[in-house]
Amino acid sequence: MSYGVNSIQIHKKLRLDKRAGSDNWYARLTLPNGKRLVKTTKTEDIEAAKEVALRLYYEVDARIQNKLPATTRKFGDDLRPKFLPRSVESLV
Repeated sequence: MSYGVNSIQIHKKLRLDKRAGSDNWYARLTLPNGKRLVKTTKTEDIEAAKEVALRLYYEVDARIQNKLPATTRKFGDDLRPKFLPRSVESLV
């Protein structure tokens, strides 16, 4: 299944997709648990996008080989809305 208007297979578990309405390429990596990790390459250039996608693939593979989670959560993803006010003005 493709997420965009153009899709290129880079590796067995790695694809590059160009989404409708975006000029940038997106790397789509299938993890061992079957979930997909989708990240922007932040570039329109296919060769640069391939480099970014392969870097992502090898970083995730190294994390899995070292028995670490494939991805990590950032502070803003989970905690910020619960513990920090929405604006500085609310502190005054």
